[in-house]
Amino acid sequence: MQTASGAFGDPLFLKITDVWAKWTNAHGGINGHPVKVIAVDDAGNPAQGLSAVKKLVEQDHVVAIVGSQAGTFGSWTPYLEQKHVPIIGGAATGNTTGSPKYGFPAALGVSELISAQFELYKSLGFKTVANLLAQGAGQNVQQFEAALSSAAAATGVKIVYTTTVSPTSPDFTAPCLSVKNSKADIAAVGISPTVTLNIIKTCMRQGYAGAYLTTNGLANPAWDKDSDLRGATLYLVDDVWPFDEQRTQAQKDYFAAINQYDPGMLTNAGYNAYVQSAWVAFQLFRTAAENAKLTPTSTGDDLLPGLYAIKNNTLDGLTGPLTFSASDKLHVDNCYYISQLKDGQWSNVGADTTHCVTP
Repeated sequence: MQTASGAFGDPLFLKITDVWAKWTNAHGGINGHPVKVIAVDDAGNPAQGLSAVKKLVEQDHVVAIVGSQAGTFGSWTPYLEQKHVPIIGGAATGNTTGSPKYGFPAALGVSELISAQFELYKSLGFKTVANLLAQGAGQNVQQFEAALSSAAAATGVKIVYTTTVSPTSPDFTAPCLSVKNSKADIAAVGISPTVTLNIIKTCMRQGYAGAYLTTNGLANPAWDKDSDLRGATLYLVDDVWPFDEQRTQAQKDYFAAINQYDPGMLTNAGYNAYVQSAWVAFQLFRTAAENAKLTPTSTGDDLLPGLYAIKNNTLDGLTGPLTFSASDKLHVDNCYYISQLKDGQWSNVGADTTHCVTP
């Protein structure tokens, strides 16, 4: 289940699903059986998303919803909990209103992401921050702002400006002037890769001299080749492994699979780490399915023991260490990486190590 079209859609979510299935089946499938992946685009429509999920469960008999980057998850996660169908990775598992028993994150969640941002500001010596949030995409802005305020209070970092920005706005001069006038040490921008880049460039042209922060899901690896960014210092909170890394075999397999089945993906302007997050979710599913010795006749309940067997597992460097337990009220992933773009070079802050949100 993906939002591959519409204002907040990305067709690469469907492409990476197809790449993973082809790569996995070309390498023996799972437990000796080929994997059948059904990819669906909800077009950002909640009713369409719920209808599609019901069909997946009741007609297609899927054992899990995996790697979903669908913004409509609020319309269908309660249904999946009723049906005992695990949700593995993706947007729904990163939101604490999702299914606590059947949601298994493969990457940093929203609440943990906000805490990670403010802990990063504090560690780098930034005392003030401005926030540019996305209008739309089903966000509860008031709830989001409350989480920002809570994280600011916990770290002593002061929020000096917050606003929402429409992704379809023809010009971002006004909010950038407000950011500049706020004298914030760092500006957090969370829209989409294209809009985030546009905002950063606009704020630079308006003379904002502070640093910038976004997540790797809202950035593009090719930004290091953009000469207009040469004067900027940009930090990324990476909810999965930094996209410039190919240290482990699992990281290398990701790039090998794309280069074999869809080589244009990595240079696509819409490419971002949400594509990687979907891949990580599928690898988490694979690990759980192997643990549970899943067969073509298995159910979602059959998959749960395989998920609960996962302890301190990074999936060979694809994400922070994951541990799940049947006694958890809510499954969380609170570890992340940090990347920096400066002078046209990506680097990893902390020597490729994971950082974890303070409980």
